[in-house]
Amino acid sequence: MLDVKGTYDDLYDAILGKEFTTQKKYKQPVVCKEEVAKKLYDLTMSDTIYAKLFRSSPSGMFFEKTCPDLYRVLDCKRDELVEAFYALKLGEYYKEVSPRVQYYLKQAYDEAHEIPNLIFKFLPHKLMAEMFTEGFFPEGITAREVIQTMFNPEYKPVCSTNPINRMTDFSEIYVKDTDMVVAVPNNIANKIPVSNIADITVDALGVQIHGMYLRTMGNTIGYAQSIYDLRNVI
Repeated sequence: MLDVKGTYDDLYDAILGKEFTTQKKYKQPVVCKEEVAKKLYDLTMSDTIYAKLFRSSPSGMFFEKTCPDLYRVLDCKRDELVEAFYALKLGEYYKEVSPRVQYYLKQAYDEAHEIPNLIFKFLPHKLMAEMFTEGFFPEGITAREVIQTMFNPEYKPVCSTNPINRMTDFSEIYVKDTDMVVAVPNNIANKIPVSNIADITVDALGVQIHGMYLRTMGNTIGYAQSIYDLRNVI
């Protein structure tokens, strides 16, 4: 059984839709009905009280509990109202996938400074357990494809057996020593043989391989403001 608190190796198959958290299976995918989202949008645009409650609510669940009869007004289920809340927060959404998940993925992506392989380091474990339940996504859709569609089509999950994701703008390298990902310019990534990536370690001064710090390998002075984000090393 998948442990969502596990390592990149543990999560790899789940991101690809090959492993799940429990034996439970969703009878139908969690999505947002477009008509419910439209009704909620119209209501928040025409009613100042609902508009204020919508803007001030920190979560969909809070909004639903603050407006206990709203699901009747919109003629929907409570969980559909929660999903519609996040659809409006996003402004646009991938209709086949839960807006709630998309909302938190977007927050995680922003916190990860747009390094896609760090997204799962910033997602709540409870949400991950839900989204990695069989049947949560429509058939044929995986977490990888959602991230590719929302953020970066070049995203591929990394793990110890697939330790590098080379993209147009930079590369993501898996650091097994700390179960983290370091983002580096491609000219640095190109100097590290894939067979040697497992030798990468981290100390107080940064990420290194065989005594050489990655931040110094790009013909720069080697100054970086982050241990794991070396994209703008100077």
